[in-house]
Amino acid sequence: MFFTHHPNWRTQALDLVPVGLVFQTVRPGAPRPEPPPLPEALDGERDPRVPKDYLTRNLIGEFHYMKGVTAEARDWPTTWREFEEATRASS
Repeated sequence: MFFTHHPNWRTQALDLVPVGLVFQTVRPGAPRPEPPPLPEALDGERDPRVPKDYLTRNLIGEFHYMKGVTAEARDWPTTWREFEEATRASS
């Protein structure tokens, strides 16, 4: 089962694991799924012709936030960079 946002529930029967842009449910102790490859940036993210209105900034921020959360367990420097990018994009 996949979630686009963390459902904020806890159950001993399932763990929620960030996998790319979604959260996946897995049994506790099961191997963690490999995240899919994601682009460095979204199409148009760095294009000055694309308007950066409130919704666009938040979508870009969410993209980088999920990339950071997914990398957290294995690559802290990448996590930090993605969180900084998420903050910058959504400001």
